[in-house]
Amino acid sequence: MSLTGAPPRGESPREAATAPPEASRALRPDRPFGLSRAACAALAVVYAAFQSLLSSIDTAPALDALGKEGFLRKVGQTASNFAHVPLFAGFAALAFFAIAPRGRRDLERPSGPALTLLAALLFGVADEIHQAFVPSRFPSLLDVGSDVVGAALALVLLGAFGTTRRARLAGVVPLAAAGLVLSAVAAVGNDPGVVPFRRLADRVRGYPENEFRAALDDARAWRRNVPEPALTVEVAATPSGHEIRLSLPPSPWPGVVTRSIPFDWRGYRSLEVGLRNDSTVPLVAGVRVDDLADRRHEETAPLPPGDATLDFPLEPFAASVDMSEVDTLLVHLVGNDATRSIAITSVRLLK
Repeated sequence: MSLTGAPPRGESPREAATAPPEASRALRPDRPFGLSRAACAALAVVYAAFQSLLSSIDTAPALDALGKEGFLRKVGQTASNFAHVPLFAGFAALAFFAIAPRGRRDLERPSGPALTLLAALLFGVADEIHQAFVPSRFPSLLDVGSDVVGAALALVLLGAFGTTRRARLAGVVPLAAAGLVLSAVAAVGNDPGVVPFRRLADRVRGYPENEFRAALDDARAWRRNVPEPALTVEVAATPSGHEIRLSLPPSPWPGVVTRSIPFDWRGYRSLEVGLRNDSTVPLVAGVRVDDLADRRHEETAPLPPGDATLDFPLEPFAASVDMSEVDTLLVHLVGNDATRSIAITSVRLLK
């Protein structure tokens, strides 16, 4: 006959005294590797910083290696856009374990997954705004959509919407398909999602209220318009600032493209481009303006040896291009028959 309160058979009194009650086990947070919320939050911040670093890298050279257009180019662009899905899935997993007090047990409650999706949405928007100010990059609402899809995908895999194989497949397959569709739409071009971010960047910078002067101190803002290794782009310091020096090979229109320009040109009168022709023969320079729908207009002007300032009125461009949605500016030579060295000394939009 055992006394009341005696430990069960096979369990020592010391083990009975130190064994946690079942209620305590149920309250113990369930997180990977026993990490604390603070550790998960720190990892989420580091992960977000890494993603922001990736957003600052110019992916244009790698895409240009696949060609300026065509199937391979679209595949590469789609893969680049689809990367948002797995990247934000990783961020969402860390964010969830930082937000949820009970870890995986809070997957059964709507608050943890909802706050995680909100965190992914806010970070996605902030990252796209950041890209609006990075040379050679541009933001997109479709990328934000891919970010949220990736976050939802992580929650599905963790079991937020069901733990059975059928429930996970029912969530994973549509979300993965949605991410692929969003990324493919962005890769095809004419991405309408860039418009609000580009307009926001204009307002923050004071465009078109102020005259625009392009920064010439960052070569990332000026990409080769053809994947031609002999076409080189470099930044050089000058007494008055910086200039972009170009070595242009024989080609019908070798030059450089930039997106580091105002999106809305309706408040400007003319485009002024300062060029220096380092050769001893006169050349022909051209500027081309493209809008978001890939409509374009080009104007040319003689470029004598030495320094020249070319002024292009914007009225002819406005006949073909939507001046409220200017996407790129191309500065190039026309019918170049030999390797030439020129420099872009200034680019201005004048009132």
